[in-house]
Amino acid sequence: NIWVPDSETKEPLAVMFWIFGGAFSTGGIDESYYDMSAMANDTGCIIVSANYRLNVCGFLDLRDVIPGASANNGLRDIVFALKWVNENIAYFGGDSENVTVFGQSSGAALALALLAVPSAKPYFSKIISQSACGDSFYSPEQAKDVTSMWLDAMGNPTAQELTEMSTKKLVSKNGSLDVKVALKYGINCTFNPVIDGDFLVCHPLQAAEENTDKKLLMGCTRDEASLFFFFILPPLTLIPVVQHLVTPNYSDEIKKNVIRDLNYPSTKALIQLGTERMYRYPLTKIADNYSEVTDVYTYRYDYQPRLVKLLGLGAFHITDIPILFNSYLDLGLSKNVIFGSKNDLDVGKRMRAYWGNFAKYGCPDENWIAYNKNNRATLIIDTTDSMVSDPYGERMALYENYVSPWEK
Repeated sequence: NIWVPDSETKEPLAVMFWIFGGAFSTGGIDESYYDMSAMANDTGCIIVSANYRLNVCGFLDLRDVIPGASANNGLRDIVFALKWVNENIAYFGGDSENVTVFGQSSGAALALALLAVPSAKPYFSKIISQSACGDSFYSPEQAKDVTSMWLDAMGNPTAQELTEMSTKKLVSKNGSLDVKVALKYGINCTFNPVIDGDFLVCHPLQAAEENTDKKLLMGCTRDEASLFFFFILPPLTLIPVVQHLVTPNYSDEIKKNVIRDLNYPSTKALIQLGTERMYRYPLTKIADNYSEVTDVYTYRYDYQPRLVKLLGLGAFHITDIPILFNSYLDLGLSKNVIFGSKNDLDVGKRMRAYWGNFAKYGCPDENWIAYNKNNRATLIIDTTDSMVSDPYGERMALYENYVSPWEK
């Protein structure tokens, strides 16, 4: 899909390339909440979105099973789409030298992954990462392990049987696979990019020195994991396997440290721990590394539409999407409506201005202080926005010795 803004300028327009999320498993660019009309017109940028292979066909590593198979097919599709944009966006009035890749959730993780894909380097100049699941990458050994689990669930079909199998059958055992992977690796995505050392040469955390020319805007919502753990109430929180899903493979020392000041194992504590492990800590590590070599801007999204606040969910994972894209906000401007209030619209308009300025000029706003390891400057996006320094400092220090699964 391509959205071209109403513009009278004769200069080439900045381009924003959207990668949708969905745990590397579901989703598509035909979803109505990914209508980029408001995004294009308010940013003044051309917006492009493209589908990519998902699930078994996109992110299961079958190289040892099917001769000639490749890993990371979904990510390869994104690079191919970016190459198409590079070669053709000028026909739509776009500037192929000013392309910002932005995504949310697994889409944000894929945007960051591009920093570790050498073949993608010519096709973009900036990254916007919204709620990236930064630990959702597999080492080659983990990828083989998950593939083995899947093959067992499928009855160990031959390579020929797999290549002739219907899509419906290929995904028929994914429910049981999700459970097996979660029990071993904790709550995370079942299908993930694999650090194959060839196409995806390393984790994006490790690629800062190769990306001194790429600028980053990164952030997450305040209560990301509320979407996953809000309904896990006592006594379920007392069950060891439930606790393992939130803090998998933690050393005794790290677990003791991170739960010390929390009312553990309450639902609120599980939400905070899930938010930190899956989103906040990986983001902080990446921002620390890249701010040493390039411009980095970070944010935390705290805003809650009235309906979300009434439900008590907090600023959960994906709650920023309808606000950013002005989706489902046509219910009027009355302060009495539960979704679509004037505040909803105002927050969305400010976010589109920030995102557009970053895409066009490399700086979201003159008052948005650039991030570094000393200040960890973070914009809090809420009814009114504010800059704070190191909002998670004490908590992040508790994870200093945490080893991400893909590092093992």
